[in-house]
Amino acid sequence: MRKSTSAFSPLGYSAIILIDAVCSGTDETHDASLKLLESRFTAQMEAMLTEAFLSSVAG
Repeated sequence: MRKSTSAFSPLGYSAIILIDAVCSGTDETHDASLKLLESRFTAQMEAMLTEAFLSSVAG
């Protein structure tokens, strides 16, 4: 996730991370990675649940 988010930023893109649609080796690693991304890349990405994303694009 971090690598993709970093790659999009210089191109002017913003990433949406669907937090319930990505995984890691352990829950602790997953949670730590999301916390890091949400704190470091606030201008480049948004984290949300899949249901919220689908609602936002549907209407």
